[in-house]
Amino acid sequence: MGKLDNTDKSCSGLIPVETSAQINSPHFSAFNLITTIMIFAFFGISGKANSSDINSINQNETIVDNSLSNESLDNTQNLTSSNALSAIRVERSEAASYSTNLAAANNMFVISREARLQDTYYGAAFSGADNNNSLWMINEGGQNRSRDDSGQLQTRRNRYVLMIGGEFLQLSHNTQDSFHLGAMAGYGIANGSTDSSITGFNSHSSVDGYNVGLYGTWYADDATKTGWYIDSWAQYSWFDDTINGRNLPEEDYQSKGATASLESGYTFKIGENASKNIAYFIQPQAQVTWMDISADDHTELNGTQVSGDSDGNIQTRLGVKAFISSYSPRAKGANRLFRPFVEANWVHNANDFSATLDGETTKQAGAANIGELKLGIEGQIDAKFDIWANIAQQVGNSGYSDTGGMVGLRYNF
Repeated sequence: MGKLDNTDKSCSGLIPVETSAQINSPHFSAFNLITTIMIFAFFGISGKANSSDINSINQNETIVDNSLSNESLDNTQNLTSSNALSAIRVERSEAASYSTNLAAANNMFVISREARLQDTYYGAAFSGADNNNSLWMINEGGQNRSRDDSGQLQTRRNRYVLMIGGEFLQLSHNTQDSFHLGAMAGYGIANGSTDSSITGFNSHSSVDGYNVGLYGTWYADDATKTGWYIDSWAQYSWFDDTINGRNLPEEDYQSKGATASLESGYTFKIGENASKNIAYFIQPQAQVTWMDISADDHTELNGTQVSGDSDGNIQTRLGVKAFISSYSPRAKGANRLFRPFVEANWVHNANDFSATLDGETTKQAGAANIGELKLGIEGQIDAKFDIWANIAQQVGNSGYSDTGGMVGLRYNF
């Protein structure tokens, strides 16, 4: 029994004794140390991986944020660009067609004294005739180019004008001066095309009509036509106007009104070569023209309300003309004389010709101040017939230009 008890005791205390020995064993302590190091190493690597993942996520979030920021910036720029485009008013090509129709109507029958060749004193000087009643005719053609005030629309227009007239009364205050009174009438037509640089659309326009009027000219020296002169005329004109827009029905309307002019100048004889039968002259000129031709209010078939007005434009012209009067001794007996000339003018328009469509106004640009150069020749074929011709070039701002030519014939009786 004692053995069993001792055995039991030894058996019961065997494991604690051996476990304590194993814990205190140097082999076990080394094993634990190695295991601990491996565990920390594992978690350290895992921690670095998690840190890298976190950094990667942060970087990805930054990239996404930058991408979203760039996309927002692009959208903002696109919206800004769209808003800028929407802020530009796109003009209809028909708007410029209406305004240039009005400009053509007001300028169509504007003439100066020299256009009627009112200063031909050759017949009286050569033949000694006292009565210089006459009939005259002029043919004028040209092309005008202009833009509207927005710069979007460009118009090119061709014209032809025929005018006839004659003097029916002459008066004199003394034996030196003279006053000539005459009547005139004319027909003119102008066709144009307007193109839009924004839409690419174009429109066609035309204006044709008639005029009647009276004119009067006073000369301080009727025999030589040197010294002062004063010329004036008044006209009434009426026109049929047409606008043809792209894929739109034709629009027809009328325009009408009055124009009047007052012109004055002084002719200086600055030199003479009697041996060669040549005389030199210079002639400063000034002309003021009142234009009040307006278009009737018009409603297009699409409902657009259209009105046009010249606003009573005042056109002024300041210029100087230099010419040479010459003849050969053999031609003098035949009453034949020719006079080449050059002329420079400055033309100013106080108002722009415009058209208003549904409350939006479009104006012709570049015609406020115009420079003009004219070259020509005037001559007397014999005691009965005078003939003259000239070419003229005008240049303004904003691409405005006008090129024209004229031929005239006068019969004296």
